[in-house]
Amino acid sequence: YNRISNDSVLYENDGEIGYHLSPQLGTSIDGGLYLGQTPWFVYLSEACLIEWDVYDWEWEMGVHFSPDITGEVFMGGGFGKARDVTAAAKAWDFYDELKVSANKDEIESLGELISTRWRYQLKHWYYPKYFYPDIETHLADCGIVERLEPYQTLRLREIVLGFPHYRLSGNRIRIGIGGTSEPWFYWFGSGWWWGVQSKIEGGYPLSRRWQVNWEGLGEILTQDFSSIEPTLRGRGELVYYLGDRFNTSAGIDAFYWSVFQPGLEYRVGVRLPLSLNLYIEDKVNLTATLSYDIHGGEDRLNNSMSVFGKLWLQASIAWRLM
Repeated sequence: YNRISNDSVLYENDGEIGYHLSPQLGTSIDGGLYLGQTPWFVYLSEACLIEWDVYDWEWEMGVHFSPDITGEVFMGGGFGKARDVTAAAKAWDFYDELKVSANKDEIESLGELISTRWRYQLKHWYYPKYFYPDIETHLADCGIVERLEPYQTLRLREIVLGFPHYRLSGNRIRIGIGGTSEPWFYWFGSGWWWGVQSKIEGGYPLSRRWQVNWEGLGEILTQDFSSIEPTLRGRGELVYYLGDRFNTSAGIDAFYWSVFQPGLEYRVGVRLPLSLNLYIEDKVNLTATLSYDIHGGEDRLNNSMSVFGKLWLQASIAWRLM
């Protein structure tokens, strides 16, 4: 997917006003392949983020333009299955729209058909001409409805193209080797950190409207084998879906990072985000997040601890190519 966001901050210093813009462009790949019918799989993940800092303050002459590039790539294997039950949730929503009390098998069979939409997109230039009539035929064969009314067909399209989005059920753990890059300013690269990454992720749909997600990450990285940098991160999230266009979520995100820099021993932090997500269409959604961050660290040179917090608001727009 491609993600573009824009944060603007207004600065003031002794009556002099300037601006600071930070547009971002990111790409990522995260996919795997199960080995037959077993819960074992191999995977590859990649992420790259390009961020431009554009600012102009009255006490500094001219407009400054500073691009940064960061990225990571890991590959390896894992165990477990976390099913994406998004299509089943959409089927459940549509049965509620029809005011039909469907059983588990009926929900799963319609969800399986909805999940094959990408095959219609690859086969047909105008896939709705074939995709939605096949759903109507499926509902007739199951004895749900003989024929959809125009409004019901419209609602089916809205539900298929709207929320919920990426609802997991189950757990999986993976471990791989790879590396991450530090910010790359202009043509000056600061190198890669190589090592091992382990990740556990999962989720569970509590109901048609409620979803809980969790994720844990552990890394052991090094740049020149003279020092090792371990990182631990954990995240939990509770999501509520407001129809097929909105969802809201609250969560907690905590991390521990052993920093090998002069004077610093480690950093810890906790983030408490509250988000509202608007799904405009199949590939575009808007997100607004209000969060409070608490960060701390130990300074070995001054034998002191530092703790600070900040409240911040972030808005972004995401656009998926596929």
